[in-house]
Amino acid sequence: QMLCELQNPWALGQWKGRWGPASYEMISRGGLVPDPDPESCKPFWMSIQDFCQHFTEVVEARMVPSSWQCAAVTHSSDRPSFPLVSVASSSQAIFVLTQSDARLSPGEELAPIGLRVYQCRIVAPPQNATGVKQNVSSPFKNLELLAEKLPTKVRSVMVEIAKLEPNCLYVAAAISEPGRPLALATLRVLTASALRGFRELSAPESSYFLKAEQTATPAIDTDSFSSQGSLENGFAPSTPVRN
Repeated sequence: QMLCELQNPWALGQWKGRWGPASYEMISRGGLVPDPDPESCKPFWMSIQDFCQHFTEVVEARMVPSSWQCAAVTHSSDRPSFPLVSVASSSQAIFVLTQSDARLSPGEELAPIGLRVYQCRIVAPPQNATGVKQNVSSPFKNLELLAEKLPTKVRSVMVEIAKLEPNCLYVAAAISEPGRPLALATLRVLTASALRGFRELSAPESSYFLKAEQTATPAIDTDSFSSQGSLENGFAPSTPVRN
């Protein structure tokens, strides 16, 4: 029989079912089943059948060092948010989009969510351009799609970027399926080094960004993002709905 080794973080209570600490199975095991890891927090065994029956979901947690920086914005269909991120030095980064727990809102269910991260390279003005008026008609002219996770029916979606560069600006955008707007979510950005800038795009900037998003090309520098946030799912700008 397949068993799962679990940890009980609660001060009171314990698993009283099959293969629990005081169960018949553990008492009569005859040395066939080892004791749980003593270094764990109140460890115990549970059969895979009981595990699947009593647990509705399994969440994988990614732990980052306490020295990492974190910033967040709130996103909804009524008030979409596009955070603009920049770093002072090369830095690893993680973008996480999390929607509200459907169990807290009876009658609702998780909406399919996805995430895109774009980069816009900062182009230095040409020499002898002092006094020349800058053309700001398209601030996202050099927009490139750096990483993408297509919509999936999950509570959180993560995109990990191997290296953000100080000569680029980065914009994150939540995506969802047609007819399934994202009601409420939190978009977090975690970086290994200090952020140089973090703010939401203004209304005019958001308008420019949404137009540029339609024609954004995949980033050439494929070493700047991890496989989890890569273009392995393909670039299909016409399918998802941008919120």
